[in-house]
Amino acid sequence: MLMEGFSGAEIEQVIISALYSTLSDDVNITHSVLEKEITSTNPLSRTYGEKIQSLRNWAKTRTVSAN
Repeated sequence: MLMEGFSGAEIEQVIISALYSTLSDDVNITHSVLEKEITSTNPLSRTYGEKIQSLRNWAKTRTVSAN
């Protein structure tokens, strides 16, 4: 799955980047344009994966679960 780990804001940014790319080239957005933008984007869940997991581990014993 190409967008695994992407947040809603990161998905939105992929669309915005694709819009800018296609507007400058005066073409329509296609699947390949979106795929190019997706592959050139590193979501925070991958970039900061270790830090996020560390924070989750810390929170397990120091916070109250919301659910």
